[in-house]
Amino acid sequence: MGWKRVKEQYQISHIVHVTNEGICIGSSFITNAIIISMNGKIIKRYCDGHNEDLMRYQREMDADPELLEFMVKVPDRFEKHLSVFTHIKGQIVEKQCESLGWPNTTHDGELMYQNCFSPDLHTMVRLAEQHIAATTAHLKIRIADTEELLTELKGRLNANIDKQVTLQSQYSISLQEQ
Repeated sequence: MGWKRVKEQYQISHIVHVTNEGICIGSSFITNAIIISMNGKIIKRYCDGHNEDLMRYQREMDADPELLEFMVKVPDRFEKHLSVFTHIKGQIVEKQCESLGWPNTTHDGELMYQNCFSPDLHTMVRLAEQHIAATTAHLKIRIADTEELLTELKGRLNANIDKQVTLQSQYSISLQEQ
C-alpha cells in the first residue's frame, strides 16, 4: 500500500494514515477530510473549500487518476526502520516506523497516538495493563447497570402480566380473541 508514496507525490503537509476506510488525509481534528480507497479512488472528498492545501491535493489527484491509483498500489519504501510497540486486544505488537511520536505513522500506515505507542516495550506493557484494567472496570459497571435494568424490566413485565390476568378475570374474556 502506498500511503507514503501518495503523501510524497502530492507534497501533502497534512496527516496521512491508513484506516479500514482507506488512506486518510486530514488534521488532528478531522483525520479523514479526504479518503482514498485501496484501489486508488477518492471515496470521500473534501468539500468545505476553506483549506487550500486540501483542495490542491484533490485537484492534483483528479487531474491524473491513473497516477493516484499507481501510487496507492505500489509498495512504500522506508529509509528508517525504528521499532515501536503497541497493544491490540491484549497482545503487544511490534511495528516499524521512520519517526517516533505523534503525529507520525507506522510503516503500515497506523497513526501513532501518544498513549498507544512507545519505543519502549516495558512502557507499552504497562500501558496495555492500564488499558485492560480500565476496560475491565468499565465492563463491570456496565454489567451492574444492565443487571439493574434487567431486574427493573422483569418487575415491569410481571406487573403487566398481573394486570392482564386481573383484567381477563374481571371481564372473562381473552385479549387474544380480539
